[in-house]
Parts: sequence; C-alpha cells; structure tokens
Amino acid sequence: MEESHEAVAVFSADGGGIVYANPAHDRLFHRSFRDRPRVTYRDYYTDPSLAVFEREVIGALRRGESWEGVLDAKDAEGRVFPMWQRFGVAQDCIGHRKLYFGFMHDYTRQKAEENELHRAKESAEQANRAKTRFLAAASHDLRQPLQALSMFVAVLANREHPPANRVIIERIHDSLAAVEGLLNSLLDVSKLEAGLVVPSILDFSIAPLMQRLQAEFEPLAAAAGLELRAVSSSATVRSDPALLERILRNLLNNAIRYTRTGTVLFGCRSRAGRLCIQVWDTGVGIPKNQLPLIFREFHQLGNPSRDRRQGLGLGLAIVERLAVLLNHRIEVNSWPHQGSMFSVEVPLGWASVPEPPAQQLQLDMVAPRTTVLVIDDEPDVLEGVGLLLESWGYKVVTAGDCEDALERLAGLGAAPDLIIADYRLRHGSTGGQAIARIQVRLRKPIPAIILTGDTAPERLRLARASGHGLLHKPVQPASLRAAIHEILDAKRRSGAASRSH
Repeated sequence: MEESHEAVAVFSADGGGIVYANPAHDRLFHRSFRDRPRVTYRDYYTDPSLAVFEREVIGALRRGESWEGVLDAKDAEGRVFPMWQRFGVAQDCIGHRKLYFGFMHDYTRQKAEENELHRAKESAEQANRAKTRFLAAASHDLRQPLQALSMFVAVLANREHPPANRVIIERIHDSLAAVEGLLNSLLDVSKLEAGLVVPSILDFSIAPLMQRLQAEFEPLAAAAGLELRAVSSSATVRSDPALLERILRNLLNNAIRYTRTGTVLFGCRSRAGRLCIQVWDTGVGIPKNQLPLIFREFHQLGNPSRDRRQGLGLGLAIVERLAVLLNHRIEVNSWPHQGSMFSVEVPLGWASVPEPPAQQLQLDMVAPRTTVLVIDDEPDVLEGVGLLLESWGYKVVTAGDCEDALERLAGLGAAPDLIIADYRLRHGSTGGQAIARIQVRLRKPIPAIILTGDTAPERLRLARASGHGLLHKPVQPASLRAAIHEILDAKRRSGAASRSH
C-alpha cells in the first residue's frame, strides 16, 4: 500500500479515527497523517457530503456492507474536489467488525469528462429535436407549392393543345416528378436519421406486393427498351410491407436506370427459413473497389455531371438504412459490364389471409350533381385542387377554413358528398376538427379525405386517428382520383344497402 497510487486509509471501527494512511493519501489531502494522528474522516468532507457519509456510508459499514460513490471532499488548503471512494469492512474470524478501510482518488478529471459528455448529449438531443422540427416544417412548406403545381399541370394536361405545347407539358410533368422524387428521398433519409420511421411488422403474402411492383415498372422498363421479367412466390413473409416495398422499388429503379440493354429479373428464392427477393440486371455492373461505397449518400456511378434526372444517389442509402431498421440482410454481387444482383432476405411468416383481387376502378364515371368541398388555407393549392376536380366533372365548393366553409355551404343549401381538407389550417386548427364541426352543423356524417404535408409522427398519428382517408402531399392526381372514387363508391354501396332494408 505504501507504493500505491491510490489513496488508502484504515479507520477504527469505534469512532472513525484514522489508524493508517499511505503516502498517496497524504498527497491527496495535502496533509500528513503522521503529523496529525487524531485525524478522523470528518476532516475530509464538506458539510453536505459529511451528512451523506454518516447516513449512507457508515450505515452500510455497520451492516457489514461495502459502499462506493463520489462525494465532495476538501484538502488542507481548503480546495473542494469530487472524490471517488470505495469503503469496506475487515472482520475477525467470528464476524466482529475490527476495521473499516477505504480506497480513494481525486475524481475531478473524470467528473469534468462526465459533465462534458452530458453537455454533448444534451446538445445532440437539442440538435435532433431542432432537426425534427425543421423536417416537419420543411416537409409541409415545400410540399404545398409542389401540390399546387401538380394539380395545375394535371388540369393543363387534360385540355386540348397543339402537339408542340403537349411536348412542353410532358417535360414540365417529368421535371415535377423528378423534383418530387428528390424531395421525398431527402426527407426519407432525414426521417431515418432522426429515428422517425417506426416499422409496423406483420405477416403478409409477398405475391400481391410483387405484382404491384411488376405492373408499375413494366412500362418504365419498356420505355427504356428493356424486358422486365418477374418470378413471384406464394410465400408469406414477416416484415413491414410499406418499408419492404420501398426497398424493392429503389432496387428496381436502380436496375432500370443502370441497364442500357437486356433484361431486369425480379424474383424470389427460398433459403433456410427466409425468402430472398432478388433483382438481377444486365447493366453496367459495379467495379469491385466501388462496392463498399455504393450505399453512401450522394454516391453515384457513371454520373460525373450530376444529372439530376438520375436522382441524388440516395436510393441505395435508403435501402441500407431501411434494411438495418427491419433487420433484413442485403447482399450485392456485381460483374463489371455484365450486370448486378441485389438481394434482400426476409424471414418467412405465418400463412396470412390472401388479399382480394383488386377491382378495376371506372374513374371516368362521376355521378351527376356530386359535390366536393375542398378546405385549404393555401390559395394556390385550393385553386389547383378545385380546377382539377372540376375538370373531372365534380361540382366544387372551396374554402380557406371551417368558418368560410360553413358560410359557403349555407349558401349552397345542401350538404357536400365529400370533404377534402388540408390537415394544417389557420390559427392552429386542423382539417379533422373542421370536418367534425361541419358534420355536427349539418347533422349528418360526410365522408372525407385529409391531405397532409406533415411528416411529424405525432401529427400523422392524429391525422390517422380521425378515421378519414389520408393522403400525403404532393399527392398525384391519379391517387387522389382513385381515393375519391373509392370513398364515393363505398358511400353509394352503403346507401343502396340501407334502402334495401
């Protein structure tokens, strides 16, 4: 103990007097035990720490237990410092307490490091909260003008134009789709970094998902001069269907983007209790030294000019993060100038109830005198949605908020068949609240769709809890039209069933 760098002291069991202290103990307190033989532990602590010592430490030692912790101590020069200590009991052969002993050292440096780590943690948490707030605001504010532009372009495309103007409209539509894709990719990465994506794991059949993706990507492959071949499976898997679909969609997008001629194969293979969903292509391939880099954000092969029509290089970064979130293994094999294979392994699940076959929607059929109320506090979005609905044959009533809507409905003298409302309205009110007020005033349930540009989880939960349809801005016109048709068709079937009884 004489050579120890740790301060050591031995106390008598009768009153806490120090009976031994090593040189390191003298250095710690800047006083010599040998010069002051009647020193007790009370000389070493500040008053608040002394109270803790006598209540907790002495209590533990008298029970024959050890104690470890940090208390404020003071040395002979009056300096107060945090001191780590560990105390124990020395007993004789029949269990009587003979001595207490303690090991101690100055904890100032470690305490400073702990405080620095705590401050860094607090700063990181504040930055993360700020990032979350920014994402919610950015999502809403950026999606609003995109929503309006999407509606105006759709209205323009439905009108007669000379061939030259039709080409320009198609270019505008393509550019708008590219901007929406880039925005969604950036927001997806940010939401994953911020921990805002929470998987909803369930057992489901993989076949309907693959059929949807096949139907979606066959025209894209054909436009690129490629053949898309699909080999589906009857297997049931356990995953989040929406997030798994996003992984596969990104892999198919990449395969078509980097394949100039040949085939893209989309299929499944069983492997030891798991299903491997694979995407093969006959594209440019990936050099071996580039394989570790392809999942990095903004890393792209064969796009030195940063052509934004080829995306931002976020597709595979999103794939990797979603795979980690879902605990799914991603495998990549590639052969330069021959092609690549990307695979995601998904655990097999219990057999699920098969989905009913999708019914073909007759979107061109609009019942006469069908009235739709649109509520949005963004004038451009309100005008764009209204014009689009009118071009589809609906009678449209537009309003900026609930009060405005009630006034216009009073002048109309009839209830609308459907309400489409933005989630975030003026003065902190919501579309769900506006729909509820209108239903109470008109004394009848009215089917509704809520449009939202928010990505904040709490807002999305509140929007879903309203029980109405929910679409995320910028919603594509075809998606909006399908949602409207589905809700109105359900309303008509319900009304017909009621009359039959």
